[in-house]
Amino acid sequence: MPFTTISCASSLPLDAERRGLTSAIKEMEDCLDDLQNELISVEELMEELRNVEKTLKSVLEVHCTYISSVRRLPKEILSEILDLGCGDTVWLTDRRCTPLALSSVCRSWRDVILGLPHIWGRWRIQRECHLPRTTVRAAANRLRLFLERSGDTPFSQTIEYEYQPRTLSPPATAYLLALIPYTHRWQHLHIVDSTFSVRDEKGFKLLKNKPLPRLITLSGSARNIQLGVDCGVFDIPTLRHVYLSNKSQLECVPELLWGQLETLSISSSTAAYALSIMQRCPNLRTWKFATGNAGGLPEPSLSPGPPTVHKHLRDVRINLETQKVENPLQLVTAPSLESLSLIWGVYRDSSADVDPTPAFLTRSACTLRRLVLSRPPQIGVALIADLCNLVELRLDGPPHSPLTDEFLASLSTGGMLPHLESLELGGALAFKADALIELVESRRAMGCSLRTLMVNVCGMNQQTFGPLEGVEDRLKGIVPNFSFWGQHLVWYHRA
Repeated sequence: MPFTTISCASSLPLDAERRGLTSAIKEMEDCLDDLQNELISVEELMEELRNVEKTLKSVLEVHCTYISSVRRLPKEILSEILDLGCGDTVWLTDRRCTPLALSSVCRSWRDVILGLPHIWGRWRIQRECHLPRTTVRAAANRLRLFLERSGDTPFSQTIEYEYQPRTLSPPATAYLLALIPYTHRWQHLHIVDSTFSVRDEKGFKLLKNKPLPRLITLSGSARNIQLGVDCGVFDIPTLRHVYLSNKSQLECVPELLWGQLETLSISSSTAAYALSIMQRCPNLRTWKFATGNAGGLPEPSLSPGPPTVHKHLRDVRINLETQKVENPLQLVTAPSLESLSLIWGVYRDSSADVDPTPAFLTRSACTLRRLVLSRPPQIGVALIADLCNLVELRLDGPPHSPLTDEFLASLSTGGMLPHLESLELGGALAFKADALIELVESRRAMGCSLRTLMVNVCGMNQQTFGPLEGVEDRLKGIVPNFSFWGQHLVWYHRA
């Protein structure tokens, strides 16, 4: 043992004590070196044991995997599981890309996922300018991989096309260049109206002589689409749906194959321009028109004449936002119409408008099942009374003529709207809570119960309506589904 007896005196140690201390220090240092060497050996042994443990666990996991119940699943069931695991949408900008992650689990899963091309066709890309270039490049590389693995399935995504200048390219250039070799799989194409809009025929050079045999939807400005027609790009026999904007208020109509269209949507346009195109489309099923007279230019009057009959038209949606646009329904007849939506703008004074809707419905003699009237010139009971096949009705009261107790009472008398199942009320509302409850109860007593009731309280006269407390409980027993929303109030009930 080292020398441990040390004098506690404050005097200097004697020579014998100094020699004993020096010997003890030397002995303890040697002992400490031996102990440290021993610890190093033990730590090295522990590290080796930990590596052996890790290897053993890995081998054990592999062996357990080989006999796991998952490996005994039939390929068809495993395919369904992996299909559900990948989800309906795969964002290529996400770090964790589910199809890629699952395909790297094992060779068996990889073979199964590679045999499901529709999974690789669910890609989505983000075009935001703020994305880092590294993220865009990685997403573009993934896009190429997904396109290769998705077989020959048509794209459900809308392809957005922009002009590709040599000096400054738009953010989505990498995506578009990856998609160009696959134009034969495109179904939906949007010509982007932005800083990189097509300026002339050279802007369509990437699509020159490229096949578009599956393209069914085309959207963009009238100017840009006409440029594509002039280049020979948009001679498309498969085209069925066109979404056209005309912010520049051009008079020219793009030379498309209008006769084969089923859906036509025209926005930022005059009513006269929209009708001039609609008259070229005898096979329309859906027609949408939204005004947007740029700069407040005078609206040309509609030319008088007999209404055009569209015998296949089933869905009409018109949004009259500006002050100076005539309602184009006065020149349309639709005997097969099932759904009609008419929306007057929030800031449009429609009180002086002559509403052609009653004459349109009388002339069309259609079996209307859905009707939306938002802030119309007037909401007359006579207009609604004859719509005996109506199933869905949405009414937004105009500021000059809010929905009142008397109007609600008229909806529950004389067997009006016997098939009505869904009622939505909004806009200017000036009825009492008791009138609303009475409407629902009366229709229930007549055997014409509402299944859905929705009320937007933003424009409601709270003083007239009365306290909201108790209304929810009273409705729960008489209508299966109802919702009140607006401002800070949200009620929702589903049976």
